[in-house]
Amino acid sequence: MKLPTNSRERAQALTLLGLGALAVLYAVVQLGIMPVLRSNREARVLLQNLREKTRKARIELATQHETRMQHDQITAEIEALSEQFVLKPVLGSYDLGAREMIENAVKDTGFQVASLVETSFQEMPPKKTQTPYAFRGYGMQVRGTASYHDLILVLRRIETRNPFLTITELTISPQAEDPERHRVAFQVVWPVRAEAAAVRLPPAAAPVTSRAANDGFAL
Repeated sequence: MKLPTNSRERAQALTLLGLGALAVLYAVVQLGIMPVLRSNREARVLLQNLREKTRKARIELATQHETRMQHDQITAEIEALSEQFVLKPVLGSYDLGAREMIENAVKDTGFQVASLVETSFQEMPPKKTQTPYAFRGYGMQVRGTASYHDLILVLRRIETRNPFLTITELTISPQAEDPERHRVAFQVVWPVRAEAAAVRLPPAAAPVTSRAANDGFAL
């Protein structure tokens, strides 16, 4: 392209060429470069979002794994404690196992058992949630005579051998004919599994008296 010889026309031509070049450059930027930059920016945002989702997913998986491990550990601990301390039925009866534990506790002491009476199952205190309790209480009333020393020894043995049971309704009455020994009565309540207790003895069932007669024994 030949430029005009006139300086004014030449300046105008150069101006027009410059404007045309700018227009072409603008078109290239808008139609070529900007879409690429916009696409790259969107790609970076998408990649960042994917990285964040991946990070959260890894945290969630790690948390679920840790929660599952804690659940399994707690379940194993509960099963171990249940195996050791929850009273289990013997030949379909809790009475035999409870009697054996009481008899072992009074062994080699001056505590003389007058009667062992199986009582009703005890419900746990009500709670706000609807989830049922896994355990109930099984009670047996113990009556006998003993000195204070022997009574404390027997109670300590019972509680030490099973930290999950409770001793309630303890009463002590003097004997005029034997001041060193006293009539005593208390109830021992063991934890039992609720599902097993539900088919064993209804709440209103009559107590089962022990083999030891309690004629004439009253507090």
